[in-house]
Amino acid sequence: LWHITAKFNGNGPPLRRMIIYRPPKTKSLILVSPTAVREEIMLQMEALGSVDYLIIPNAYHRADAAVYHQRYPKAKVAALPDWVRNKVSEVVPVDMDVRELAKIFDSSVKVLRIGGMGDPSKQEGDFEYAYEFLCVGNNNTWAFAVTDSLFNFQDKSTANWIFGTRGIEQSDG
Repeated sequence: LWHITAKFNGNGPPLRRMIIYRPPKTKSLILVSPTAVREEIMLQMEALGSVDYLIIPNAYHRADAAVYHQRYPKAKVAALPDWVRNKVSEVVPVDMDVRELAKIFDSSVKVLRIGGMGDPSKQEGDFEYAYEFLCVGNNNTWAFAVTDSLFNFQDKSTANWIFGTRGIEQSDG
């Protein structure tokens, strides 16, 4: 499990983090929120394995998907269903529902629905899922990954933006 943090020079968030995961006993790389970076960083990433899956985690993280799809045309693009898939499809063809990754890598990848993460303007479908990745060799711990889950609720107050104060609906609290 690796991550790359990229700085933006324009409007929007100052940083974007891309997660790179290689499931145990494979050479496949799964990229969560593919983000355009300098060529030397791309080469370092490619030295880790074969870019086989691109997770576009929500409609707002699709900006660099076309760059990665062009560079890795055999990589499967995974997105959420419904309106998120439609938005991502405006930029790059979507090959699969992201939940299929949990079936392909059933012992090392989990895709978790986050309650309360629907699109506030459309009220249909989910905005984003969370992911868990098995980290072998580190007492077989799991890494938990989300992108914008704490920032995209109906409550758009400053406190919510900074602290995610509108609670995520989970059965275990």
